[in-house]
Amino acid sequence: MIQDDRKNHLFIQDLRVLFKEISLFWKSVMVIIFAITLVLGFAVGSVKFADWYRKEIFQWIQYIMAHISALVPISVGEIMIYIGITMIVLLVVAIVVGCFSNPVCKRIRKYYIRIVVCVLLYVYASETFNCFILYRGETLEKQFIRLDAEYEMITLESLKNLHQKTVKKLNQLSGEFKRDSDGSILMMKSGNEEYQKECKEALRNLSDEFPLLKGYYPDVKMIQSSSFMTQQYLLGIYFPFSMEANYNEKAYITNLPATFCHELSHMKGYILEDEANFLAYLACIRSENTFMQYSGYLSVIRYIERDLLPYLSEEEKVEMVWENKKVLMDDIFVKREVFEEIEKNALFSTDFISEATDIFLDTNLKLNGISEGVVSYSQVVKLILLYEQLD
Repeated sequence: MIQDDRKNHLFIQDLRVLFKEISLFWKSVMVIIFAITLVLGFAVGSVKFADWYRKEIFQWIQYIMAHISALVPISVGEIMIYIGITMIVLLVVAIVVGCFSNPVCKRIRKYYIRIVVCVLLYVYASETFNCFILYRGETLEKQFIRLDAEYEMITLESLKNLHQKTVKKLNQLSGEFKRDSDGSILMMKSGNEEYQKECKEALRNLSDEFPLLKGYYPDVKMIQSSSFMTQQYLLGIYFPFSMEANYNEKAYITNLPATFCHELSHMKGYILEDEANFLAYLACIRSENTFMQYSGYLSVIRYIERDLLPYLSEEEKVEMVWENKKVLMDDIFVKREVFEEIEKNALFSTDFISEATDIFLDTNLKLNGISEGVVSYSQVVKLILLYEQLD
């Protein structure tokens, strides 16, 4: 027993000596990583803590960071990604250079590695505080259930009613827009700027029911690498490390309002994809702007039909109202000629890039506690049906 105590004492002494030998830089890194991980651990273990953080802390982080990134007209996050890729390549060079016996070479490796560690530390912090913790708050689904919505009320009949209402609105709205000779909707030059403003206002109008949506919104920024984004089948993306909402400029214009609202919802703390889809849908269809309404209904119609069609008989399909030709023409990701041009000039095949993106998104969602992975995008239908019970 005495021997065991002596061994433990010696082990602790060895640890103390080892810790004293570590430089102040690496001690600071370890302390910061521990602190960030500790906060994340609190959020994982406590929904109340995550909700408090999202309401009281994140809103200020979002406000400050969004104002800073808004000073730059192009996507800061996209630039940061390019810099990150360059730094990884240079890291390999620095490691090789550091292998030489020359003291200058070793010093270059030492300080460059520290720079890379600082960058990685920032990424870990920004992803944790602006993304990972947000996944742990109370979901809208649970909030609706707490407000007396019932899963039992989601029936095939309610799903059919939602589908028919959505299709009728789409068919009605589809005839209200100017189109070119090919039938594509024409947008005025001021259209993008106009819908940016309308989307922000539409989201603020929901803030009585969804308080996180109040306050400041920056513009949604265009991604310069929109061709690559198209190959990933992405309409928009939220960058936690720069606090920016971004959109794919190659996307067909009917996607824009719903995409703007979706990405801005992420920036306000609604990080779940189904929730951002739901809030974008609700903001758009409640807008007085008919094009925004059209975009909102289009954003959910395929999710509704994916849930509904397996349960319909052929007779039921014949009896129901379906989308007209204009709606079908407008319900696209990008124009065919745009996609073909991207494919022709692409370095990598779209199949490879989209599959890699799906794996990354699915893994990221599952690691953050969303067991459905990318399938969670379609859970917007359930949110709509639960929410309609609260009216």
